[in-house]
Amino acid sequence: MKRSRIPKDRSQPKKEKNFLVSVLIGTAVSLLTGMLLLALSCFPALMMEDPLRFAPAFAIVSLFVSTIFGSHISARTYGKNGLACGALSALLVIAVLVVGAFIFEWKIKTVLFAVCAPALLICAMIAGICGIGTEKTKKPRHKIKF
Repeated sequence: MKRSRIPKDRSQPKKEKNFLVSVLIGTAVSLLTGMLLLALSCFPALMMEDPLRFAPAFAIVSLFVSTIFGSHISARTYGKNGLACGALSALLVIAVLVVGAFIFEWKIKTVLFAVCAPALLICAMIAGICGIGTEKTKKPRHKIKF
C-alpha cells in the first residue's frame, strides 16, 4: 500500500459561532467601550470653561467610536456577512439607548437622532465589512519528504 506524500490534516474543524451570539458580543463590546469613552471624556470636558457646552460632542464621538468598534468585533467574531453583523449590532445599540431613554426619562433631540441614527448604521455597516477582511488565515504547510 502506497503512502500519500501529503499529510492529512488531523486538526479538528473550527466551530462556527452563531450569528446572534456574534451580534450580541459586538453590542456588549459597543456598550462597554461607550461607557469607558464617556468616563474618559469627562476629564477634558471638566478642564474646559463650560463643560456642558461640549458634553454632547463628546457623547456623540463616544457613541460613534464605540459602535464602530463593536460592529468590527461582531463581524470578526462571526467571520462572514459583515454588513448584517455591523447593522444588527448598531441597531441593538440604538435600541438599548432608546429603551434607556424611556426608562430613565432622558430627553432625546429628535433632529439629532434622525441624523445620527442612519449615519451610525452606515458607519457600523462599513466597519462590519472591514472586519471581515482582517481575519488572518494560516496557509497550510505541506512537507514533502523525499
